Amino acid sequence: MPLFFLIIVGFYYLQKIPTKIPAFTEPYRLVPEKISQSAVIKINLPPGIEKSYAKRNIKFEPGIKGIWIPEINVLGKIFNLALAKENTNILFFKPLQKLKLNRYYSVALNMPDGSVIKEEFLVVKDPQVIAVFPKEDSESPENTEITIVFNRPMVPLTNLEYLEAKAVPVEIYPQTEGRFKWISTNILQFIPKERLLRSTNYKVRIKPGLVSLDGLPVPPK
Repeated sequence: MPLFFLIIVGFYYLQKIPTKIPAFTEPYRLVPEKISQSAVIKINLPPGIEKSYAKRNIKFEPGIKGIWIPEINVLGKIFNLALAKENTNILFFKPLQKLKLNRYYSVALNMPDGSVIKEEFLVVKDPQVIAVFPKEDSESPENTEITIVFNRPMVPLTNLEYLEAKAVPVEIYPQTEGRFKWISTNILQFIPKERLLRSTNYKVRIKPGLVSLDGLPVPPK
């Protein structure tokens, strides 16, 4: 059998072998790197640590007065995602006052073996829209897509495709057929079904009901 035929046959069968794409996993952190000023503090417990134990052995520095709130799945509450896909060994701590903006806080968990897990987080502004493109009063091509940028993560990275099909409380004027797509955790894009109308002023309205991953509502705009 000619050598080149063997190479072609081998290449053909290699294409038929299914390729397993590894699932995305985020690195473990006790708390997120950034937390909105008014948000609940989400604490991801290590495997094997009971919530009742953790509540007695967690310290904040500087100290934060607050309460442990009912153990709910924040992502599920916001997006109705399957709880099984998320880490369920989570605590939620609600500060009684807003945290100080641009300040670092640390969370320390004393482990049963005497070791300590400690992480810092930075307090940032509550969720809001920081930009809409194309900009107001600017001229754009008819095949332009409308992009909305938020200052905080709005959707989990692992569920972007799932959330593409979900209703988004954003209106485009004049009314335009199309679909919304999350292209990153904090960037939402509207893709028109047809070209935009020539010489027409478009407006984007953010309606109530848009909630960040912190569980905080985005102010209407």
